[in-house]
Amino acid sequence: MLRRKPYKPRYIYKEPRFLSMPSMREERQWRKSVYYWWWRCLRLSDSYRRCCERGGTGRMSRLYNDFGNVFVTDFRTWWQEDRRGERLFAEPPAPLWLHELNSSSDWDANWDRDSVMIVAVPLNETKQHLMTKFSNLLARRKVKVVGVKNRRKGAATYRVNPKFSIDALGNMIDVYELHKNYKASGKKITLAELGNKARIAIEYGEKSASDEIIDEEKRRNVMASTVSRYLKKAKILIANIGIGKFPCFD
Repeated sequence: MLRRKPYKPRYIYKEPRFLSMPSMREERQWRKSVYYWWWRCLRLSDSYRRCCERGGTGRMSRLYNDFGNVFVTDFRTWWQEDRRGERLFAEPPAPLWLHELNSSSDWDANWDRDSVMIVAVPLNETKQHLMTKFSNLLARRKVKVVGVKNRRKGAATYRVNPKFSIDALGNMIDVYELHKNYKASGKKITLAELGNKARIAIEYGEKSASDEIIDEEKRRNVMASTVSRYLKKAKILIANIGIGKFPCFD
């Protein structure tokens, strides 16, 4: 009987990669993964921190049972411990997969016509002819092929909301974390300075021919406005991540 290949975790979005030894290189790669930003954003939730300090009790206890104490370790350890990243974000193994039946003993009695199509393939035909015939068979059966949009919804325990920009998420969370650290230290910093320290890139919009050089005051104002917008959106992100939704701005 044909055996299926060992299950390899499959993620809808780019998953974090880990080298044999921790390094800055792998951390740069993590920033391209929405799952890393999920972890970073959860660490900014004061409500979740209090839940962790109480040993996982309170209204966020269910979330704690899944995510654990995100404050006591780094991302690498958190993700790999007890295969946590896989358990939370990987897609479940498909119950069916395309493969050849070697004999009648490979037939599964639970299969029915609505879930499986059995086809006899004459191997003396050309590949192009067979592909055309198979396409016609699918059309007659009116099989609904899952599109990219539906695949993006996924079936993982925690599903990523599909509309997001990974760069924008990083900016929001970086800025909010930096702002929180300055506030805790009692040091004062302007929004423009905050944006500079977080290395936020800003856009000025269209420039006229006489406005080739942006003056410093305008640059500060644009940066302050951008950072203010990021901080407001980050607060919404953090509020929603406390109910298991990310990234969500509703």
